[in-house]
Amino acid sequence: MNTDEFTGNIVCFFHVPKTAGTTLRERYGESKNFYLVDDDLQGNPLWYPQVTENSCFMGHDIVIGNPNKVYPKANVIYVMALRDPVERIMSSYNFIKTQAKYMNEHFTG
Repeated sequence: MNTDEFTGNIVCFFHVPKTAGTTLRERYGESKNFYLVDDDLQGNPLWYPQVTENSCFMGHDIVIGNPNKVYPKANVIYVMALRDPVERIMSSYNFIKTQAKYMNEHFTG
């Protein structure tokens, strides 16, 4: 199916760091219609996976309007999660303190 023919629903989740990203990946990551698109979008902001059913795209780099260009007949819905700013900063601090070194062995913060 060509991307201009897809008429289903696409949910685009803007992932703000420390606001539900891990929860969503753990809950839906194994689903065949849940796509993490960050790395691919950095190289080409109009790259999106070819879908044949209702899907969810999640990433830091999703640009409003670009999924609509790729899927002009789809019902594209944009969502994001917000969090109390103090809790978000504390979560970032705890992440850096406890997990960042495991994710990047060169991390020195």
